This record gives sequence, C-alpha cells and structure tokens, in this order.
Amino acid sequence: MTEKKTGRPKKRPDYDHEKTMQELLDKAVELLDEPFDDRDLRDPAAPSISSVAEGLHTTLIRARKLLITADYYSTELSRRVQSLSKKGLSVAQIAKQTNLSEASVYSYLPYSKGIYNLEERSLNAERGRMFKKRKIACEQLAEHLDQGDYMWSALIAFQDYPFATAHGHPFKFRVENWRMSLSSTEKCLERSTIEMAFMITRQEQKTVGYVSSHCIDSLCLS
Repeated sequence: MTEKKTGRPKKRPDYDHEKTMQELLDKAVELLDEPFDDRDLRDPAAPSISSVAEGLHTTLIRARKLLITADYYSTELSRRVQSLSKKGLSVAQIAKQTNLSEASVYSYLPYSKGIYNLEERSLNAERGRMFKKRKIACEQLAEHLDQGDYMWSALIAFQDYPFATAHGHPFKFRVENWRMSLSSTEKCLERSTIEMAFMITRQEQKTVGYVSSHCIDSLCLS
C-alpha cells in the first residue's frame, strides 16, 4: 500500500489570506473616512493616505492600492492606468504610454486576487457616494438655513441613516410624498410639521447653544 503524500505542511494552517486582506481593505476605508477623488472638493482636515498607511503600519503605495481596490481612491493617473488595463494593454505597454515604471503601474491597479470581493467593493463605492451626497446636502443647508427646500434635501440624503433619539433609542426614517415615516413608531410626519420643528430647534440652539432633550420631547420626535 502506497502512503498518500500530503504535501508540505503549512507554516500557519489557521491563516486565511483572503479574510486577512479583506479586513485590511475595510480598515483602509475606515481610516480614510472620506473617499478621495481629485475631481471633487475634499475637506482639508480629512485623513490623508499617509495617515492610512500609518494606521495600517504599511507603505504609502500599499495603502493607496488597498483604497483603489475599494473604489475609495481615484486620481487622473489612476483612472488612466485602469482604463488602459481594461482595454487589454499589458503592464509593460501601460508603462510605456504613461512614462511610469512597471512597479508604479501595478500600484495604480486594484488587487486581482485574494482581496477582490466585488460585492464589498460595490458597497464601499456606494458608501463613498452617499458620504459625498450627505456632506454636500449639509453644506448647502448650512448656507441656506432659512430655505425649507435645502432642509428637505438634507432629509432625503439621510434616509436610512442610523440615528438615535435623545434617550438613546435607535431609529431610521424614510421620506416619500413630502412625508417622513419613522422606523421606531408608526408616526408619519407632514412636511409642514417637520419645517416647524426645524424652526423651533433652530431657535432653541440660538438661545441656549444646543437643542435640549426637553425641546425634542416637546416636539414628539423622541
């Protein structure tokens, strides 16, 4: 009877490469906080690629490659490299067209295996788009506090966002046909009610510097 060969034993049998790399990807997105896209304005105080690299204890190049894989980092150069790659050009051909080294070309391409969870990438990209949308809505609202349309646009942008009441109870809301429905109750608030509540809370903030839980309770929103 021939003894079955088992092959070379793994040095770390419990090591899951794909899981570990996926965790790195998620951590990189978390550390960058706000997506980086050179076509969009970005908060100067937002975390940098350097801070992501420091948080992951890795190099700038690897941190950037992780973020590119997550669709969380985009520049004119990275888009060009990826566009050429999708057209079927080899790394050497891309390097020639872009005047980059082959190592640099690789650094602007997403990981092709081990960390290519497309569903997770799509989720990260959607998170990035929602982050931008909500940020813009808040900025516009801050500039036009007296115009109800901007307040309503901000509410629409924050649909399904996980909020908590003054007493710490989680809730979400949906906006449809100029009405807001709360997940925590069966209440459905009309736009006029919401705008009145917004005016009252704004006045409260001007008077005492913040919106008190008593004020919120009085509006029946908690």
